[in-house]
Amino acid sequence: QMYAECLRAAHFHPIELADTADALATAEVADVIVTGIRIPGPFDGLELVRRLRANDRTRRKPIIVLSACALAPERSRAQDAGCNLFLAKPCLPDALVREIKILLATSKPKRTAPVQLRSRGT
Repeated sequence: QMYAECLRAAHFHPIELADTADALATAEVADVIVTGIRIPGPFDGLELVRRLRANDRTRRKPIIVLSACALAPERSRAQDAGCNLFLAKPCLPDALVREIKILLATSKPKRTAPVQLRSRGT
């Protein structure tokens, strides 16, 4: 919720979702997707990234993995899954906002509605 509040303060319109299934179903309306690795749902955040990359409608969406699982193997797995950027928690909210702005500037989206999943401790 802290990240969502900072995104709102930066004039974004985050959509907070309960699980990976909801994120997959909603991803088409987002310009940027922010997810974790260990998040609720029928599959984890890395499988979400893989599925988004496999879908013609979402394969070019910028994806940020924001996770406390910050060791090299997790970073590598996230990059292999197809994320544009891996940010380790704790991550200052301003850093997330800055990185989203950079991704939006380079991908030229139509709207500003990043999707953020609520995670449980990761």
